[in-house]
Amino acid sequence: MKFEAEFTTKDNKFPLDYRRVFIHFFKSFLTSENVGKNYDKYYGEASPKSFTYAVFFENPKFTKEKIELEGNNIKLIFSTSDEMTGYIFLAGFLAKKNKRVPLEEDNYMTLKTVRRITQQTTQENKVIIKMNSPLVIREHTKEGNKDKYYSVASEEFAVKAEDTIKAQLKADGFNDECLSGFKIKSLTGKKTVAKFYGCYIESTIGTFLLEGEPIVLNHLIESGMGSRKSAGFGCVEMLTDML
Repeated sequence: MKFEAEFTTKDNKFPLDYRRVFIHFFKSFLTSENVGKNYDKYYGEASPKSFTYAVFFENPKFTKEKIELEGNNIKLIFSTSDEMTGYIFLAGFLAKKNKRVPLEEDNYMTLKTVRRITQQTTQENKVIIKMNSPLVIREHTKEGNKDKYYSVASEEFAVKAEDTIKAQLKADGFNDECLSGFKIKSLTGKKTVAKFYGCYIESTIGTFLLEGEPIVLNHLIESGMGSRKSAGFGCVEMLTDML
């Protein structure tokens, strides 16, 4: 399922660490709706998440402290491969419609519209996609609880990206045979840095060529790909499938 939500802000500015704002927004309706019975499903300890999202600002100017906007309209695209997750979040968004969400510096945002949109699919073995939110490739080391991030600027990116996405797909139920032909190739990938909970994460924007079984490619298009995708990274848009 895929849907689009449009917000307005009181002032033409937004926190630089904006993903944190929307995660808090998700948690607020998962806590309040149906007596919070769905909160632990998505934000309990080590809860797997099958969704992603991307946020689009109106001609933003990024400064060290905030995002300055040309207008006060913000669009969010939410996408999931799990129909039930889609309905839970759609209901949560609708419950928050026309309600103020406090932001810093006496600002606030208000959800104005929510509508379902068509989810892209392919029957081909190759697709060209673009990242609507940056692709994060994270290598986590349990010893010392350390994270290392790889962008397209790294020589190890291609290998690490393929390994990370295959691990994601295995966790989602795909077997080795289904994943044997999966490949990812950067076409116009460019390194970027995103602020997330006070830390700066190296990541990649741009376009990629994906190759693999159509069921695998469609899953990535629906649920996003890479690390931290449920936190507003890895949201995919298909540009074309290759005949």
